[in-house]
Amino acid sequence: MGLLDLFTTAKSPTSVNFASGGRPGSLDTVAQQAAAAAAHSLAYFPHPVLDPRVHVLPSLQTFPAAVRASFPTLLSYADPRAYAHFYSSANTDAIQSATGICIAFSVYVYVMQQITGNASQVDGLWTFLPVIYATHFAFYGGTIPEPRVLLLWSLYVAWSVRLTYNAIRRGMFKKGEEDYRWPLLRASMNRLTWEIFTITFIAPAQNVLLAITALPVYVLTNLSRPEYALLQPTRPTSTLTPADIILALLLAANLSVQFIADAQQQLYQGFKRGLDINCKNPITIPADKLLLLNGGTSPAGVVTRNGKAGQQHPDNVPLYKGFTNGDKKRGFVTRGLWAWSRHPNFACEQTTWWIFYAFTVITFLPPSLFVDLGTKPAGAGILPHSAAGIAAKVTQAVYPHPPAWTYLLNYTAIGALSMNLLFIASTRYSEGVSAAKYPAYKSYQKRVGMFLPIDTLLRGVYYWFVAPDNVRETVEAEVWGELGSAEKKAL
Repeated sequence: MGLLDLFTTAKSPTSVNFASGGRPGSLDTVAQQAAAAAAHSLAYFPHPVLDPRVHVLPSLQTFPAAVRASFPTLLSYADPRAYAHFYSSANTDAIQSATGICIAFSVYVYVMQQITGNASQVDGLWTFLPVIYATHFAFYGGTIPEPRVLLLWSLYVAWSVRLTYNAIRRGMFKKGEEDYRWPLLRASMNRLTWEIFTITFIAPAQNVLLAITALPVYVLTNLSRPEYALLQPTRPTSTLTPADIILALLLAANLSVQFIADAQQQLYQGFKRGLDINCKNPITIPADKLLLLNGGTSPAGVVTRNGKAGQQHPDNVPLYKGFTNGDKKRGFVTRGLWAWSRHPNFACEQTTWWIFYAFTVITFLPPSLFVDLGTKPAGAGILPHSAAGIAAKVTQAVYPHPPAWTYLLNYTAIGALSMNLLFIASTRYSEGVSAAKYPAYKSYQKRVGMFLPIDTLLRGVYYWFVAPDNVRETVEAEVWGELGSAEKKAL
């Protein structure tokens, strides 16, 4: 009897003889068989859905066979019924059809890049693909998702809406638009190297990365499989808990910070070009401030320091929404959230994937992981002959003492971790470009942390209490000009 067969048997109360003690068919026998099966494969996982050997790996291994079964000939690839069969076949898993979707998008990206020469094909799909995969997993087979799955899916949609809105505002969906980094990277490689990079990373790897970001939805959806009817986690997906609400609020706050950071960046980019936040209409600078820029004097430039009034440098006079001519000359934004992080939007974006991942953690996390783990019998206080009692006893038998780390770390973290690695690598490359283009950017790198505000605070402690005054003044003048701290950090 396989492990999944065991759970299927255990889910039916009529198949268990409650009064038979240890005789065949009794709950004790089921528990013993479950424990024996667990010893072979799942002893270190809180639940089978967290073991990649139960669903993910077998589905990937049988993917070629599933494709051959639904598409026996080349002509069948032109038959819509073959795709419907592949999607709905009882022998296929949601991960298999997701793999097919990923391959299709990878081929599309590669072909379109070869036709157009534009390497930003994935960039145009970036804001949509995680939601496409999350939708595929959440509603696979036409099922209605459980409340936690539905909440998680809605958060993916919220993420997509925010990012899509910002992409539209930045003009990313304009015909022929290409990320400025691709031409630079292409110019640094010979033709063969670029083609290898395209066929390995740009087309397939990025698509795989976007697909695996939806794995948390896949895992939680698998809990609704019939074989797990009596093997539910600590916090079933059928019920929302305070932890769900906290995570949803964290994501809302996260997206709000990203929205603010995007707006500040967009406002600055418009100001640098003499345009409004939408980079469409010219901005108006007051005449008295224009007079200062042209070498004249004006009350707008008068400041008082140490009880004495004086005319401040024209580059430090706020011209529009708190931005100065010095900001324009610098070439990059250093105000608002950007005074605390060189990439506040990227920092929040990386956090987003860990919030999604956290939904899998709270689902299986015991009430008291580091205190009562393995010491309290599962289902204490539940009638032993009830469905909940059966589930508790089977769960305890199959997973008597899983290591604490398995509650905190599961294979779906690969999506968040891969995103973090990609963002760190791409950010370092982008900063190399910025440092070569803007002389003051190296000072910005010294004074402000790449992602975390705490990094900026620690750097501030160093420059104020350790570094020589002339070094601090030089660095901060290049980053913020001569403005005071209250002025330079508020738009």
